[in-house]
Amino acid sequence: MERKIKLGITPAGIVAIVFGCLGIIYLFLGLGLLQLPKGTEDNTVGIVFTVLGSIFLLSNLILLICMVFQRKRLQKIVEAGKYIWGEITEITANYNVRVNNRNPFIILVRYQDRFGNIHIFRSSNLKAYPDRSVIGKQVKVYYEDESYKRYYIDLEGVLPRVIEH
Repeated sequence: MERKIKLGITPAGIVAIVFGCLGIIYLFLGLGLLQLPKGTEDNTVGIVFTVLGSIFLLSNLILLICMVFQRKRLQKIVEAGKYIWGEITEITANYNVRVNNRNPFIILVRYQDRFGNIHIFRSSNLKAYPDRSVIGKQVKVYYEDESYKRYYIDLEGVLPRVIEH
């Protein structure tokens, strides 16, 4: 059975949406200005808007490609099946991201390896504040290699299902 990962919206995804919208608006505005009948004024404004729109759309495309590759890499990590059990130690707000004057939440997971080193893993952003009863529970942390640089925390079995109305 193939297990799907859930990442939700990332900061790069928000930036990609903004750049995509601006790119489309500027590109169509620039192309529209270039189609106006030629008069005494030149087409500098149309060229500037077209170039800016193209740059924003190219930035959007690069961000989307990076996001797709990141999701595929994490999916391969989960499919490989190498995991460790970590303990949820803390729920905190991610102050690096703010959307509509609200910060998403992250869960910190602690793991101690056989050498006594303590590793702290951060989950992806969560929109809703999870119940504090999850602190102390064990979760699977899928990893790529022993450096633990690339990992995915499987919170699906621990977090309650949240339905917003």
